[in-house]
Amino acid sequence: MENGMWIVVLVVMMVVAGGIGYMVNSGDSDIPLITEAQVNTAVNSAVSQAVAGKDATITTLSQKVNELINASSTGATINPDGTVETTSDIKANEQSSITDYLLDGLYLEESIDETLSDREINLFDGEVEFDDKDYDAEETLNFKGIIQANNPDFEGKSYLVVPENGIVYKLVFENSLETDLIKSDKTLKFNFLGELVEVSEWNVDTITFTKGNEYFMDQGDSVTVNNKTIVLDVVMEDSVYVKVGSEGKKISEGSSATVGGIEVKVNEVLYSGYVGGYQKAELIIGDDISQTVDSGDEYEDDSIWEWIIDANSIGLTLKEEHRELDEDYSALDVDDLISLPNDYVSIRFDGLIDEDTETYKFEVEHEGLVEVRGNFRSGINDYTKIYLNSTDMKIFDDDDDEIVGDIYLGDSDLTISVNKTTIVIDDIEMSVDLTSIVVDGKDISSMDYDWMTDFGIVIDSPEDTVEPDGSGEIRLTVPEEKLEFEVSFI
Repeated sequence: MENGMWIVVLVVMMVVAGGIGYMVNSGDSDIPLITEAQVNTAVNSAVSQAVAGKDATITTLSQKVNELINASSTGATINPDGTVETTSDIKANEQSSITDYLLDGLYLEESIDETLSDREINLFDGEVEFDDKDYDAEETLNFKGIIQANNPDFEGKSYLVVPENGIVYKLVFENSLETDLIKSDKTLKFNFLGELVEVSEWNVDTITFTKGNEYFMDQGDSVTVNNKTIVLDVVMEDSVYVKVGSEGKKISEGSSATVGGIEVKVNEVLYSGYVGGYQKAELIIGDDISQTVDSGDEYEDDSIWEWIIDANSIGLTLKEEHRELDEDYSALDVDDLISLPNDYVSIRFDGLIDEDTETYKFEVEHEGLVEVRGNFRSGINDYTKIYLNSTDMKIFDDDDDEIVGDIYLGDSDLTISVNKTTIVIDDIEMSVDLTSIVVDGKDISSMDYDWMTDFGIVIDSPEDTVEPDGSGEIRLTVPEEKLEFEVSFI
């Protein structure tokens, strides 16, 4: 048995060395070469596995040999342990390394204006070919928005508001690419929103282009598109005959036709009439592969996007603002998305970063004196209740001792102070009789919903807490730090 096993091992060594050695010395520049070191590693691994597994069969070892020999032709990688990593494995690993781009450091009522490229998200930056020359091209995405909380419908909760034209996606070509030279016999091909398009005419802000997938087929081949089978039935010198179901049509090279509800364009015909010659064609197949659009046209029926086109760029802009709630196009709540067609890029509102908060309650004790309950600190001392005396503009603790120095709210850097007319916290001014609240110069006393300041302080519905005679209890929820929000691009 052992002698037989060593014979198998020797066979493995010879086959692996011979098969992979051929790949090492192959002169075909299209086939990735395997180095001698990889060959030796692979052979040693195969031998070790054969010796260790005494019940190994010739079939098992043969499969291993074939796997190693085929590795080069498929663009695979042979790992040091003799395992094979295929191209699809590598591609999947590369794709999984692409992460969302997180835009942070965002605050209430501060405008967002961010332009992204391939340096931040998975956009194109490379070259396209036209008339046998290469030209630079780059995709960009510009995003504008603002985070708000004080729309009456928002009721003090934060939403991401995106205005009209707040999202602009563009593919920009270098100026030396003369798009006015594009014709049906001299087209420009590129990927737009992740799918191949072919432009046959570009007149400043009007283009005619073809969308769809390319199929290079032999006579008699078939493909399935949208659950329909398309057959390249006959290839002639400058035309083809295509069948979809029971319907068939002759289509000339460079032309398109609708067959069985599927649009087919014949991009190119390769025909040789002699016996044993070739009959091939390149087809573009789709539901709607030919389309002429002007800048400002709707991208498609009932779309939130419209075309923006000029002499050297093509793109889309958002034409529907997302500002209100309970509308067709609402402001974005946490985890809501706005996505480009084909989900090419999505913008997601991630909401606020969690922050510790403290609650403070204000009540008039008697004229000129306001009691405030909550957590305070001044110097080395902590307090859970203080009294604001507007008459002499002093603050006292629960033992009627004056608190000297700045008084901070909880662990925040916000201070509280009092003068003869107002109690001041950041941009909040409350009258000392608690009959009014002004935030950043705006009187919000009659607001019937929660109000959130730019810092993130939430004032409970003022209409319900501010009383004309000062008998109400005003409540504030104060974060430790200014509230910060995040938006993701995925």
